[in-house]
Amino acid sequence: MRQSNVLVLTDDPAFAHAVAARWSSERRSPSGAITQVSSDVGEAAMFEDYRFAILGPVRDGALEPLLRGLESAGVEVCVCGGTEDKDSLFQGRPQVLCIELQEGWLDTLMLVSKEVLRRLDADARARQAEHAAATRGIEATLGRYMLEMSHIVSDTLTSLVGNADLLLLASEPVSKQGCEQIRTIRAMGLRLSQIMERFSSLASEIGPAEKQSQGETAEVVSARIPGH
Repeated sequence: MRQSNVLVLTDDPAFAHAVAARWSSERRSPSGAITQVSSDVGEAAMFEDYRFAILGPVRDGALEPLLRGLESAGVEVCVCGGTEDKDSLFQGRPQVLCIELQEGWLDTLMLVSKEVLRRLDADARARQAEHAAATRGIEATLGRYMLEMSHIVSDTLTSLVGNADLLLLASEPVSKQGCEQIRTIRAMGLRLSQIMERFSSLASEIGPAEKQSQGETAEVVSARIPGH
């Protein structure tokens, strides 16, 4: 899972200082620490360690490649400050949020950051619940199959053990080594029979497992519906 760290990208030290100071002084601070870097950041692969990026003023020509790198890494982005080619720059990027650097912009940034991180955390929990529900569904299906086949396997093992007993009681002589092998087959058959008997207890577990799986799936759907 990705770290909850937030990336602050800017070439303006004053902007970086203002964001860091406000972030640390916020009573109910957004989750995760922040990392500050300039637009000269090296490999774009480093973006994959972050879920949310705040872009402040950067050098000319740096914003577009930064946005491309963050977009390819699936990072949520909030751009603070206007750009001359804003319309063309943000066209086709509806997920990018923009905040003008005017009075109260830090308050707005904190509200946006909290909401974005809250939503990202909710999405992560929903994916985990969905995965857990799918796993439980598979386990329940496997359990049902095992129960359906248990009587066939049990009958086969009963026949195996019975034939081993007949061989041991046969009037025709069997070598000592052959008797040992038959006894081993009989013992393994009995052991498998005991294991199959335990499978019967799965019947009482499959029902609750399926109900839990269905409940978690419903929670996942509710979590992804706006307003929940």
